[in-house]
Amino acid sequence: MKENTNTASIIALITDFGDKDFYVGAMRGVILSINPNAKIVDISHNIEPFSVISGAYVLYGAYKYFPRGTTFLIVVDPGVGSRREAIVIKTRNYSFVAPNNGVLSLVLMEESITEKYLIPENIFVRKPSYTFHGRDIFAPAAAYASMGVYDVFEEFRGDIVTLDILKYKKEGRAIKAHVINVDRFGNVALSVQYEDVKKEISYGKTVSIKGIGDVKLVRYFSELSVGETGLIVNSIGFLEICIREGNAAKRYGLKLGDEVLLTW
Repeated sequence: MKENTNTASIIALITDFGDKDFYVGAMRGVILSINPNAKIVDISHNIEPFSVISGAYVLYGAYKYFPRGTTFLIVVDPGVGSRREAIVIKTRNYSFVAPNNGVLSLVLMEESITEKYLIPENIFVRKPSYTFHGRDIFAPAAAYASMGVYDVFEEFRGDIVTLDILKYKKEGRAIKAHVINVDRFGNVALSVQYEDVKKEISYGKTVSIKGIGDVKLVRYFSELSVGETGLIVNSIGFLEICIREGNAAKRYGLKLGDEVLLTW
């Protein structure tokens, strides 16, 4: 094993573990026991439990703002203990350590894979827990990846799982999309990036949303009256249903994975 213990690489964490339990702390301990010089950054540990969609969205929203060479560790893993693969993906700019369950879907729409590896189950302990692969498999893998140590992994020849729900379908003058994020303000992000539809849906245009009605696409929230519903392009380029100083998710009962039909 070629190990560089002087490496001070960044490891950025995303999990659905919250901050009540010992889970994140144990993962940090494992990382630091292997790479004591790691700089650990917490992106979010409040992903909706079991929501691979939400994990994919939060990763996509944050990753490109990190320095090149950052290792991202994403543990949103409803299939923990099953036969789903644990993988490491290298791109030209970053490394990603995650279960192969679609959580990398959005990132891999922009980042091209240069290398891909399978993490052996006994990478850190001889017999890992069936319920905490974040500690026993993913955290040590991220620590090794952050040091550029890849000979502890195996070659992965399988396919990377992607989630169709993170895409949209255009049919004539209609788009079928899905809810892929609800933020703390109740803004509802859809699986449509504005760059893909800006010829059909320009700023100021009225769009009909099934179950909501006619709304305008606006550039910023204050173009709407207080309590008025609109459509906006959010800070990472997705169309988002919003209410000025209100909660669109609660008003319209929208949640992750719901289908949304837009027509114009």
